[in-house]
Amino acid sequence: MQQMFVNLSSDSSVVELVMPDPSAGPYVLYQGARYNLTHIQVCTPSEHSFDNTKFPLELQLYHRSKETGENVVVAFVVRMCDRKAPPAHPERKEMLERLLREALEQERVDVE
Repeated sequence: MQQMFVNLSSDSSVVELVMPDPSAGPYVLYQGARYNLTHIQVCTPSEHSFDNTKFPLELQLYHRSKETGENVVVAFVVRMCDRKAPPAHPERKEMLERLLREALEQERVDVE
């Protein structure tokens, strides 16, 4: 894994991790095209809301196609919960664990 550069917003609500060479790092395949990870933003609180609810943290993974210049953004919101409580959606937890495992092991994730 290559070293990343870190940027911090003026109000400290966004941390950005920048890939110096996106072509050498992780990527996703979307609709048959390769999108390389260019940077990750960690936002607190979340920039997006669901049912008018903000979350303590949001991870945004930005990817860009070298061929077309188009972007694909994969975002995750994080909520705080009691570790003893069972997950609300076990299938989502399994999917996220699979995606993270693939990203770490293969430096590639297929998004369906």
